[in-house]
Amino acid sequence: MSRVVRGDEEEDVLELGDGGTTIPVKVRSDPVCLVGKLCTDKTVNSFALSEVMIKAFRSKGKLNARDWGHGLWIFSFELEEDRAWVIRNQPWHFDNVLFAIKPLYGKEQPSSIQFTTTAFWIRVYDLPLLCQTTDSLVSIASKIGTLVAYEKHDPIEPVEFVRVKVEVDITRPLRNGLSVRLTGEVLWIPIKYESMPSFCYCCGVIGHYFKTCKFYDRDEDLEPSALSFGPMLKAHIVRRPKGGRVEIIYMDDGRRQPSQGGEFGNFGGRVSNINEDKLMVGG
Repeated sequence: MSRVVRGDEEEDVLELGDGGTTIPVKVRSDPVCLVGKLCTDKTVNSFALSEVMIKAFRSKGKLNARDWGHGLWIFSFELEEDRAWVIRNQPWHFDNVLFAIKPLYGKEQPSSIQFTTTAFWIRVYDLPLLCQTTDSLVSIASKIGTLVAYEKHDPIEPVEFVRVKVEVDITRPLRNGLSVRLTGEVLWIPIKYESMPSFCYCCGVIGHYFKTCKFYDRDEDLEPSALSFGPMLKAHIVRRPKGGRVEIIYMDDGRRQPSQGGEFGNFGGRVSNINEDKLMVGG
């Protein structure tokens, strides 16, 4: 046993698992779990959230949900492939509010998980034809966040927009585009987010509305259209761009998923875009 000092007292620290305990304490094998957090300060119906998300996750195996308190929910999966599918199909919403998820491993405390990033499919518009390449997509994604996946399309058939899936820092204002230099000329490249939940039109951060934003001037009482951010960042119509066959390449394992026609977010044989009273999920 180790010792820890608490105030003026010294206390033994119990070692569990592989830590060298001398008492017969059995530690469970690593469970297949996710921890989720609804990015809002509003009170929600815990039972409704659990039921809706269980239905949305469409697990092939057993799936249980538990309200962990402190705004957290734990989801226990029977199958690792089910958890992987849920992670891959971020973002998830409940009542148009972002429901951020992270894998939860056996040695982690749920309260220690940081919900600072979420993966979004991002559309990159008005990209010069010379830049519609894999190298350019990787470079663009790295300016927005951490690249998760990208769509690789037929280079001889230009498209209206290209798509990258990026782990975005949701504690910072959303980007509405980025500047690129091409043969000495600086160009502005606009971007839009698919499956984007509610966010603040005043500061551009996910998790609250503009009228509760600390930067919002209530004396001016501006209309949403007069604020710095707005619905123009949302890619509302989820349609595949005109052009040839594309394939989705994920960075974590290099797996390729060919895709042709239909709606975005419908991979792996399961529907990831579901419309219900409280729900629009999947990415």
